[in-house]
Amino acid sequence: MSTTLHGAPFGTGPSGEPVLHGRRCLTCGHASFPRQPYGCEACGAAGPGDPLDLPAAGTVRAAATVHRHPDPRVAVPFTLVSVRLDGGPLVRGVHAGTAAAGDRVRARLEGEGDRTALRFESERR
Repeated sequence: MSTTLHGAPFGTGPSGEPVLHGRRCLTCGHASFPRQPYGCEACGAAGPGDPLDLPAAGTVRAAATVHRHPDPRVAVPFTLVSVRLDGGPLVRGVHAGTAAAGDRVRARLEGEGDRTALRFESERR
């Protein structure tokens, strides 16, 4: 059982760690994120599938540092990462520092209420 934060695609699990609300296809078993009712992106089976809470940890597959942004209110630089979650799906997000392919990362929740965001950070070695 997990807690959803204001309808966000993530929440907190029983241990208080962030989880991503995904789905598992009833036909092929493919795990995907975010949870949606339209069907499987792998095999095309219709329906919402089974709800699946994915641990918000994985391995960076690619990273890019953004040095310029068209909105002056957005602080730069920041790093975008593609993360292969331990539970299967590939997700993209913002890293709290710098990251490179192969780094282990874990997500943490930032902010409060409707302004809660998920941000990846490198795991301590």
